[in-house]
This record gives sequence, C-alpha cells and structure tokens, in this order.
Amino acid sequence: MRFLLIFIISCLIMGVTVTGDMSGNHSLSDTCLQLRDSISDSLQELDAQSSTVSLCLADPHITAEEEQELISSLYVPDSFIRSIALVGENGTIIRHYPDSSAFLDKRYSLIPMDGQSIKKPFVNRSFLYAGDMNEDDLFFTQDIIMPVRMRNAEQYLVLSVDCKKIAEDAVKISDLSPDMFAVLMNNDGDILWCSDLNELNTIPPENVLTEFPTFREAKELACYFWSGRTVYDVWDKNIVRSGVWSSIPVYNDAFKVFVAE
Repeated sequence: MRFLLIFIISCLIMGVTVTGDMSGNHSLSDTCLQLRDSISDSLQELDAQSSTVSLCLADPHITAEEEQELISSLYVPDSFIRSIALVGENGTIIRHYPDSSAFLDKRYSLIPMDGQSIKKPFVNRSFLYAGDMNEDDLFFTQDIIMPVRMRNAEQYLVLSVDCKKIAEDAVKISDLSPDMFAVLMNNDGDILWCSDLNELNTIPPENVLTEFPTFREAKELACYFWSGRTVYDVWDKNIVRSGVWSSIPVYNDAFKVFVAE
C-alpha cells in the first residue's frame, strides 16, 4: 500500500493525471469506449457460444462424432478464434479443430494440476507467439480454458483467441484515426496488440530528459487503475499525447484498452 501511494504521488508530480471520470476529453473517451465495447461484445458472444458447447459436451450420451462437430462449430474462418480443443486432465489433446500439425504439437501442460477440480473458466497467461518475421504477420493468442464435466472425468474446452484480430476488428468498427495510438494489453501490462510497434518500443536514451513521462510510465499507471486519463511524451516524435484507458473483465484476467491522440 505504501508503494502504491508513493507511485501515485510521483505520477502526479510528473504530470500524469489519474481519474475514473473520462468526460473531460469527450471525443477521445468516446473512441476508447467504442473500442472497449466492441471487444467486450465479441468476448461476450464467445462466452455464450462456448458455454452452449460446454453444456452439450457434458451430455453423458454424446458420441465421438458429436463431440467433434461441437468443437468445430466454434470455428469460423477469418474470425479471432485460431483453434479449439478438448483437452484431458493430463494436458493431452483429445479433439481439436482445425486439423493441423502445428496444433497437434501444442500441449496444455500449464493447466493447473493441483489435485483440485477447476470450476470456473480462466485465461492461461502463457502466450503462443506465431507468424513470420514480418511485423505485420505477428500476433499473440491467449487461451481461454473452460472446464467441462464429461461422464466421470474433468476435461477442458480450450479456445485460442487471436488478440490482434479481435483488436483490429474493433478498430474498423470504431473508425479509429490513423493518427491515434491504440494498445490492447492484459491486467499485468503485457502488450497483446498495438497500432504502432515503433512508437510502442520507443525508449529515450539515458541522457535524454522528457518534460512528461513516456508511455512506459503511462502503461504502468494503467495497470493500477480500472480507467483513467494521462499525458505522456513521445520523445522521438516531439509530441505530447493525451491518453485514456478502460478495462474489460475476462474471467480471472482483464483486457486494458488504451487510446491516445
């Protein structure tokens, strides 16, 4: 608690503003909330569909063919769902879709195996890094894991969510200006997607002083608060950005939507 108070006071001294009320910057706040709502809508739809499939999988009379049909029903081409699997307690893939060698090589060994039955869906904090060396082809996935009680065994419905795809679809719906900077991250500040990798990775040299904190400090601030506003320096572009952020609860985790102009 003492560290958090010191952190907040330091941010205020450096010129970073924290608030849960984003009404002071109406247009920027609206853009952030539009992005947030679009991503939230997609996740809610995913939750509803996967919950329906989980309920059907729990039918004790279900056949292997019906299991595979249910798994594949969650996959839509060009959607943000990269793959779906039914995984056993030991991490072995029982059923999967789509059928690819890359997916078959994936094992879910990080599913908690502490001898206790897992009752609630959760987000696996390990990332699958995929794509070519071209930055435009890079993306991260997070695994949403839903426990399913099947016959006499606990199994898991695992959905790999393409964070880049879900963010870019939201950007199109929100008609985000190319001049704006947008970021999607999780509750720990891990970057899942951003609109400009060059700006994201900008770090001032040690001998360069900035009038305002950089995005690195702004990101840390967003991790501590559910929503708010900040001002930070993009030192190599010689501009000061105003940023706002809001959060989306995702089971045991949260997505942070950050937008700056």
